[in-house]
Amino acid sequence: MIEQTVSTEMIAKFLRLSPQRVRQLENEGILHKAKEKKTGRPLRGRYYLQATVGDYIDYLRSKMAGSDAGQSEYDKAKLRKMLADAERAELELKLFKNQLHTTAAVMFVWSSRIEASRKQLLIVPTRVSPLLVGLTDQKKIHSLINDEIESALRRASELRAQDFTKQNREWLKLRRSENGN
Repeated sequence: MIEQTVSTEMIAKFLRLSPQRVRQLENEGILHKAKEKKTGRPLRGRYYLQATVGDYIDYLRSKMAGSDAGQSEYDKAKLRKMLADAERAELELKLFKNQLHTTAAVMFVWSSRIEASRKQLLIVPTRVSPLLVGLTDQKKIHSLINDEIESALRRASELRAQDFTKQNREWLKLRRSENGN
């Protein structure tokens, strides 16, 4: 069967395109001109009707598949954002319930504890020296100094969850104000 050839204008009408768009699609390699039987050279302004319509349908299908892939990427990105937002909300809830503590709060509480311990240890000589006046028993001197140091260290080691509560609430307020909530 010999395939029918049609003009650029006729193929444009079939495809509901302008003749310029038909030529543009031909330049892009999507549509192909009809060829001379003997030489195989492209015929100027002529297209095989059936092959051109088929090529154009394939082109539209590939465009649709490409747009679906783009939509899929958009959906994936949207899902990642929603998951990140949900995770952030869960973490903020744990912070609010004092089940989780920020690094800043932990560092603040620990540095405060260390500073308090330092002060407690530095006043040991002031507290103990009046008790040591006149003592000659080395064991008793050692025991008094050791007890005072252990007492200072015990106070420093009494870390409680409530020590973090205030810092976490302040952090949450700051976070909300940064986000404009």
